[in-house]
Amino acid sequence: LSVDGRVREASDAYRRHRALAEDDAPERAPLALAPEPMTIDGLRTWLAGRRVCVVGGGEAVAASGLGPRIDTYDLVMRLDSHPLHPPGTGERTDLHAVSHASAGPGWRRRAEVRLVFGERAEQWAEAVSLRLVPGAQSYLGDRGLSHPVRDPALLAEPRWATDPTTGFSLIRLLDHLDVNPTIDVVGLGLPGQLRPEELHWLRSHARRAAGATGAFGAVAGGGLITSLR
Repeated sequence: LSVDGRVREASDAYRRHRALAEDDAPERAPLALAPEPMTIDGLRTWLAGRRVCVVGGGEAVAASGLGPRIDTYDLVMRLDSHPLHPPGTGERTDLHAVSHASAGPGWRRRAEVRLVFGERAEQWAEAVSLRLVPGAQSYLGDRGLSHPVRDPALLAEPRWATDPTTGFSLIRLLDHLDVNPTIDVVGLGLPGQLRPEELHWLRSHARRAAGATGAFGAVAGGGLITSLR
């Protein structure tokens, strides 16, 4: 994977901050635990050909009993600091997407890839430098992956809110890259998970399928699973 100097700088800033803040930080955060940067091309390669499930939060998901099904996908992706309840949410986390504003425990969740979303460069850099947990991720999305919806180099859709929700940013990025045979979204169609205009986009872009239930696209799993591919 290509090395982006901005991620290196952010990782170095994080280590300097920890070293100044805590005397034992060098023992707990060795340089070897710094994540490798992941570019848009690197993410596309990592995703290609794999079945993806994006898992939202909420009591309905926790009580759904979908956990075993979720863990069968090639890649399981989680958002912010939604708690795990294995019978409903599954246990695996291959990719974790998190808002720069999130201060919850999700940063400590082990994931192969972590994407940090923030519209402004300083938001992203500050979140990475202050909140990234050494050893909790193998790869860190670079600045080029930090605001996919409004980024002129990616979707270039400025009409959306300045800070789209984490779930919307992730599913739009996956839809844009278009390299996965399956993209299933669990729980994001429930009230309160997305903004109204984001929910409308999800529903209107759900895959049309024979036997689909509900007014929009392909919905399954008791109405909790929406399929984009």
